[in-house]
Amino acid sequence: MRVSCILSGVLLMGSLYVQAEEKEYTLNRIETTAIAAGYQGVDATTIGVRQAGLLRDVLRDVPGVFVGGTNRLNQRIYIRGMNQSALNIQIDGARQIGTVYHHTQSILVDPDILRAVEVSAGTSSIVGSSGALGGSILFKTVSALDMLAPDQKFGFKLKSGYYSNDNQFQESAMLYGRVGGFDILGYVNYRHHDFGKTGYNFAYGKENSYYKTITLDKNSKDKEEITPIDKTGQQTGGKGYSLNALLKAGLSFLDAHRIELSSEYIRYDGLYPVRAEFGSDGDGVSNTYTPQIFDRSNQTFRYTYAPSENFRLEANTYYSLISLDKTRIDVKYLHRDGELWKSDTHNYGSKVNAYHTFHTSDSIVQRLVYGGEYYGTLQLTSQNSAVKKDGTLDASKNPIPNRPPESANDISLYAEYSLDWIQKNFGKFTITPGIRYEFYNVNMLIDQEGKGDFDVNASNYNQLLGGVGLNYKFDFGLGLFTNWTQVFRGPQLAEAKRFAESGIKFVQVERLKAESGNNFEGGFNYKTKFENSSLDFISKGFYTAYDNLIREGRDRSTKQYTRVNSGAANVYGTEVALKSKIYDLQVGLSYTLTRIDYVHASGNTDKGQAISPETGDKYTLNLEYFIAPIDILIGWNSLFFGDYNKADSKSKPKFEHKPGYTVSDFYVSWIPSIRGFEGLEVNFGVYNIFDEAYISQTANITTRMGNGNDYEPGVNYRVNISYQF
Repeated sequence: MRVSCILSGVLLMGSLYVQAEEKEYTLNRIETTAIAAGYQGVDATTIGVRQAGLLRDVLRDVPGVFVGGTNRLNQRIYIRGMNQSALNIQIDGARQIGTVYHHTQSILVDPDILRAVEVSAGTSSIVGSSGALGGSILFKTVSALDMLAPDQKFGFKLKSGYYSNDNQFQESAMLYGRVGGFDILGYVNYRHHDFGKTGYNFAYGKENSYYKTITLDKNSKDKEEITPIDKTGQQTGGKGYSLNALLKAGLSFLDAHRIELSSEYIRYDGLYPVRAEFGSDGDGVSNTYTPQIFDRSNQTFRYTYAPSENFRLEANTYYSLISLDKTRIDVKYLHRDGELWKSDTHNYGSKVNAYHTFHTSDSIVQRLVYGGEYYGTLQLTSQNSAVKKDGTLDASKNPIPNRPPESANDISLYAEYSLDWIQKNFGKFTITPGIRYEFYNVNMLIDQEGKGDFDVNASNYNQLLGGVGLNYKFDFGLGLFTNWTQVFRGPQLAEAKRFAESGIKFVQVERLKAESGNNFEGGFNYKTKFENSSLDFISKGFYTAYDNLIREGRDRSTKQYTRVNSGAANVYGTEVALKSKIYDLQVGLSYTLTRIDYVHASGNTDKGQAISPETGDKYTLNLEYFIAPIDILIGWNSLFFGDYNKADSKSKPKFEHKPGYTVSDFYVSWIPSIRGFEGLEVNFGVYNIFDEAYISQTANITTRMGNGNDYEPGVNYRVNISYQF
C-alpha cells in the first residue's frame, strides 16, 4: 500500500503562489514526500531555502525521522527507533547496505543534486520493503527533463555559495539538453571547508545542559557521571573537500518506452576524527584525527513502459561501491595506536514492478502491484596494518592478513491488491492486502580457534510475510486509516573494520534467528481548502513489536567477535503534523514521540544493533511569508527537543539523562520574476541563529569523552547565488 502525499513545502515562491511559472520554480526545489497515509502538506526543507549542505538540513523537519552528526562522515539517519542499518535506503533505486565502521555512517548524498526524497516512517507496505525494519528513504537525483521547460532544448545552471561556520565555499555547474527523444545532463559540485565551531550559548542554562548517567561500579554501587561542558566555541567537524559529479542520459521512444542510464560519484576527502561520531574537540587529546577518503559510485539503468494510465512497467538494475580509505596517517594529529585499512562495500541488484488499474464501475476501482527484487552485498577490507602513535608499524601486530569477504543475497516476490469502493456524496473506502515471499542467504566468517584459518559459514532463511491496510476518506476532508505489516530481516554482514583487526576471532555462538516483528499503525487526517486559505492535519500512532534483534560485539581482552540474538523490543509512539496557509502566510507544526521498551535476553544488558539512541520529544515550527510585489520569501524554522530521562535497572547505564535544546534558523530567498532577471536566485540565512551549544540526542554521547563529544555547529551565516538559463 503506497499512498504518496506531498510533504511540502514551498520553496521560494513555489507553485502555491505563481501558477504561471510553476515549472520554473519546481526545478529549484526538493520535494520531500511521505508514503502510506503520509504527512500531507507538512513542512519539508528545500535545497534553495535551507541551502542544505548535509542530510540533516533536508530531513530534520520530517516527523518520525531523526538526523544527527556534525561532519560528513557522521550523518546518521534514524526512523522510529531504528538506525540506518535497519532502513531501506536507496539512491536512484540503488540500495545502500553495509556498515564500514560503527563510528561512521554509510550514506553519502549531495543534497544539491536531489529532485525528491520519499520518506516512509514505518514499513506500512509489503512492496519493496524487504530488509527494512523501521522504514525507507528513497533519494532521487535530477535529470534533464526536470530542468528543461517544455519548449526548451538546452540550458545550464551555475551556483556559488559560502557558509561562515566552517569557512566553506561551494561552486557547482550543471549543463543539460535534449534532441528529439534523447536527453542528457552533466553536473559537478565542489565544496571546500575548514573545521567548524560549536555554539557558545545554552538556551536552558548551563546547569541544565549536562549529559548524566548512573552505572554500577565494580562494587555494585551507583556511580554518577556527567559530561563536562567546560568550554564552548570549540573546533568541530572535519577539514577537507567534497566532490560530486553526475552524468545522466535518457531516451524516450515509441511513445510509451523510456530508458535511463546514470553514473554518479561522490567523494569526501580530508582530516576527520578517527571515530567520527565522537566529534573533534580541538585540544588534540580527547580525539585523534586521520586523513580519510570516503566515496561512493553509483551506476544505474532504468526502463519504463507506460502505454496507458492503467498500466505501467518499471525495471531497474544497479551497481554501487562504497569505500572508506583509512590507510593514511598524519603524525601531528595521531595521539594513539591504531589500525590502517581500506574497506569496500559492493551493492548490486535488480527489480521489476508492474502496476495495473481496473475501473470496474463508477463505484469500484481496483489496483494490482506485483513484482520481484534481487539484491546482494559483499564487504571486505584490504591494505590492513597496525601503527603506533609515532606513525611506525607495530611489529607485534603485523602483518594483518586480508580476510575473506562476507556476502549476502536477498530474493523477494510480492503482490499487493487494492480495492476502492466509492460512495457518491459520502466518501471512499479502500482495503489493501499484500503478501511477500522472501529468501535470504548470508555467508559469514568463522575463525573458531582464533588461528587465522578463516572459513565461511552459509545460512539460508525463508519467510512468508503479509500485510493489510484500511482507509476511509469522507468527502468533507476527514480520513481514517490503519494498517498492519510483518517485518523481516536476515543477519547482516559484520562491519568492515572488524576484518582489519589484528588477532580478531570470529566465533559462532549460536545459529542466528532472523530479526522479525509486527508493525501496527493507525490515525486520521483532515484536509480542507478555502478561497485564500487551506489546512492539512494528520495524527498517527504506531506500535512495532520486534523479535530476535541481533547484537554484534568484540571482547577487548579475548578479541572474540560474536553475533547473538540479544532480545526483543517494543517501539511505539505518536506523530502529528499540521500545515496551514492563510493568504501568503504558511505555518507548519509537527510533533514526534518515540519510546523504546527493550526486552532483554537472559543475562544480557546490551541492546540489538539496529536500535537507535533514544530521544526526548521532538517539535518543529516553520513559518514562511511570501511578499509578492518584490518576489521575496522570508522564513523561520525552529527545532525543539525535550529532556530525555530513562531508568532501566537491566541496562547500561541504569539511568540516563539527555538535556533538551532549541535550534532556530532564519532565511530569506529572492527569485525575481521581472524581465531581465529571470533565472536568478539569491538565498541568505542565519542558521542556529542563537548560537546554541548542544549535542544531538541521537549522538553517541559518552561521559568518557568530555568535550570530545559531537557538539553541533554554532551560528552559521549562509549565502548562495545561482543563475539558471
